[in-house]
Amino acid sequence: MRPKSIFFVVLLAVAFALAYAKQLQKLGQAVLHLSLMPTPTPVAILNSPYLLATLFGLLLQMVIVLVLVTAWLRTRNVGFVWLGMAVEVWPFVSGFIGIGQRILLDRVAHRQTLLFRLVERGDLTMRELISYLHLIGTVQATVGACLLLVAVLHLARARGELVTA
Repeated sequence: MRPKSIFFVVLLAVAFALAYAKQLQKLGQAVLHLSLMPTPTPVAILNSPYLLATLFGLLLQMVIVLVLVTAWLRTRNVGFVWLGMAVEVWPFVSGFIGIGQRILLDRVAHRQTLLFRLVERGDLTMRELISYLHLIGTVQATVGACLLLVAVLHLARARGELVTA
């Protein structure tokens, strides 16, 4: 394998690991949710929609990564790497940004942050703060859409071409 090929395989493996870690975290939350039930019976565990949805999401993430890796290995088209970034890596990174937003809003609600002091002094209104947070969400969506656009452009440009290495 060429060094460039090894780099892309490693990049897709990291994307898979990140997606897998995210789904395992959700699975852990589902198990914690079940452990807080008074008496979680096997029927309750199997009927838990949260647990089943998390397992299904984990399965779908694995299938997506598998399809992207096999397509990339077959065609060596960089568009599949970009697609992996848009579908697997960016939602993971974006989730961390969303966690930060929720923590910030929680701290503002409990008056534990500098932003709340700015709101108290009148330097920043609550409406402006919420607008800034909404802007961050819009930028996240725009970055995801741009990654998808780059992937589609790469895939459309090399449509039908097979590269043998």
